[in-house]
Amino acid sequence: MTIKIIHLVPSMEVGGAELMLKRLIQHSLSQKDIVHEVISINGMGPLSDFYKDKGIKIHNPSSFNGKLSIKLFFNIFKILKNSDAQILQTWMYHSDLIGAILRPFIKNKYLVWNIRGVSIPQGKLSLTNFIIKVNAFLSFISPDKIICCGDSVKKAHIKKGFDNSKMVVINNGYQEPKFNPKRINEIRNSLCIGVNKIVIGTLGRYDPLKDYKNFIDAASILIKSNQNILFFMAGKNLSVENNELITLLRERNIFDHFILYGETKEPNNLLQLFDIYCSSSMSEGFPNSLCEAMFMRIPCVATNAGDSGYIIGNQDLIVDIQDSYSLAKTLQKLVNMSSQDRGIIAKNGYKRVSKLFSINISVINYSNLYRALYSGTKK
Repeated sequence: MTIKIIHLVPSMEVGGAELMLKRLIQHSLSQKDIVHEVISINGMGPLSDFYKDKGIKIHNPSSFNGKLSIKLFFNIFKILKNSDAQILQTWMYHSDLIGAILRPFIKNKYLVWNIRGVSIPQGKLSLTNFIIKVNAFLSFISPDKIICCGDSVKKAHIKKGFDNSKMVVINNGYQEPKFNPKRINEIRNSLCIGVNKIVIGTLGRYDPLKDYKNFIDAASILIKSNQNILFFMAGKNLSVENNELITLLRERNIFDHFILYGETKEPNNLLQLFDIYCSSSMSEGFPNSLCEAMFMRIPCVATNAGDSGYIIGNQDLIVDIQDSYSLAKTLQKLVNMSSQDRGIIAKNGYKRVSKLFSINISVINYSNLYRALYSGTKK
């Protein structure tokens, strides 16, 4: 018996959903009864080489930037019609909608949605918000299962009107990270980070929901009594080209205490520069970077957004959202600790994520769902 899954994913870029799919497929290769294919709506990208190297078939239906159009739907329909996959798994709202619209024409396939966020920054009048409302209605009709990457995601979508009876939580999974000590030293030296500096860092993209103003406000409080702290921000648009970000730092007169690294292809190496990791979000689903930092044995402080509190598992390291004073106070506690005491917190965090959020656990849960669908039990 061979079960074939064809995934409809937004792109081959380095995003949360795309990386989770990559890890899922990478760690499923030893399973002889499960085969994966991928349809990338927005064409090829940085992750394409991985799939090619592993012999995973990639379909590219888009020659027009993946915009929703009749041509895109028709190209995806042709791919699905010619595929002998028994399961179509769609990732993120736009892909879920495409899968739902095409479902009546591909009746020989089970449809599994994958939803990952809690809220969106675009507002109530945005296209994405409209698609969410449509998907909530279609959730009772179209998908056989709806996978949520965390409990907070499930609860948020039940409130949005999605079909609770079809939802199952499968947490994101992570693997033991690799990093290059030589490269870490190169980065540290190139940025002139002194060995005595305490580095508080964050990774992500510049997004209102990440609430970097909260991070910056907490930093401005800390710097008043701690000149030995360096703040490090890395991710898309977290760079000196971001005028809005620069304005926030200059208004608080703390620009010289920040490194704005911008987008990176080597997050593990950057994480190893951090003494403390901070997640300042006002809204989250299941934050990847928080788990990745804990896997790298870095003590973490986070706002109580999404599943952050569950991931960290230590309420002393969790603060209310949009509370810069409490965030600064909690970070200060870690700054005042010895490196040995911070190491104990980091070790406990590593043990927790290794036990609860291993990629092997995720693979087992996904595989069991696929097998249940294939057998017709839909459990």
